[in-house]
Amino acid sequence: MAECPAAVLAKLMREESETLLKVLAENVEALVGHSVEIQPLDPEGEELASVFGEAEVYVFPVEDHQSGPLPSLLLLDLTGAVHAGAAFSLMGAEQVKEVLETREIPEILHDSIGEVANILCGAAVNVLREKMPKAPEFRRGADFETITTPPWPGVLARVDDSHPWDLIAGRIMIADEPRGALLLASSDRVQGIVKPEQILAAAGGQPGGPEAEKGETPATDETGAAGAPADVVSSTEPEPAAGALATESATEEPEPAAVTTAAAPPTTAASDETEEAAGAATLSVPEGVRVLLAAHPADMGAFGLRTLLEESGITVHRARARCCEGEILFVVSRSPTDLLVRLKSLAAPPLRPSLVVACSDRPTRDLVVAARNGHADSFLVLPTTREKLAALLAQIPQPAEVS
Repeated sequence: MAECPAAVLAKLMREESETLLKVLAENVEALVGHSVEIQPLDPEGEELASVFGEAEVYVFPVEDHQSGPLPSLLLLDLTGAVHAGAAFSLMGAEQVKEVLETREIPEILHDSIGEVANILCGAAVNVLREKMPKAPEFRRGADFETITTPPWPGVLARVDDSHPWDLIAGRIMIADEPRGALLLASSDRVQGIVKPEQILAAAGGQPGGPEAEKGETPATDETGAAGAPADVVSSTEPEPAAGALATESATEEPEPAAVTTAAAPPTTAASDETEEAAGAATLSVPEGVRVLLAAHPADMGAFGLRTLLEESGITVHRARARCCEGEILFVVSRSPTDLLVRLKSLAAPPLRPSLVVACSDRPTRDLVVAARNGHADSFLVLPTTREKLAALLAQIPQPAEVS
């Protein structure tokens, strides 16, 4: 009989905690383009309690592709989530500063934070596979949220107070500066570091702690097909950004590497109001600005993007030659190598479109690295919504500023 996936993950955290933290750091490093270290925190120490107790955090349930939800979860404090998510969506430093000051998470950033969690879960999966070839696959659950936690470790009790927990946690150091923290917890139902009585005592005797403050749930169209694992896409980047992690060998049909992003199942929490609001968003571009699309002819993500734009009355042209100011370029690809080549051939400095957007329906760490190396202005996960496209198109210079 196969071991429970959560038990396998818990065992990994007990026996390979340093390896797991190192791999998680490498994946964050590739996203942000700077050196990253995750400094371990004592699971029973006061420092960890101060970071994840009575604080605003992102909580990601961890799921197994066959069995559904596990007694496992990934936590990112708000600071760590914002920095990692902003790196994924290529958000600028000033935007990051504003988000951290206001504590208000834009929808695009919220979704990008979810994609980062997928990448980190994928990294853990690959560490497992090095130890056992038939290791179970994990993914970030669809119903992730922001909450204000009860006293540490009450957030674990809120998920499940009947099991002991194993966990690893650490401070995220980006270019030697503290930029948040993460925690991965799982239960093997037999042995653990954080015991149920500790959880309940810290949570004031209430299994669930204070009522959670829920944030937005991800739009279902961001994560792809229900229940089906996404294909792994990875390659070595020809010119990695400063501090970025070199990855596996490049091919047009890459072999699995040390990172994967799994498609999450659709969430039933997305309300009709959200869908109506997204559908009501107006898409427009300044007069005289051309919209160009570069993609493989059979790419369904590109087809959906083109349809969404054209249904709003925006003419979409095929990108055939180097673009220039006064044009908007969407580049759709599942291959980091292909994405980088297209970006460099169509939109390399000094001649650049007014807006360059890298897009994919199977986002991975390596695609984000390729988008950054290709000087894209943003990274868009497909399929998308009118609302998210409207937010992107709002960045285009007005007619007076277009040469």
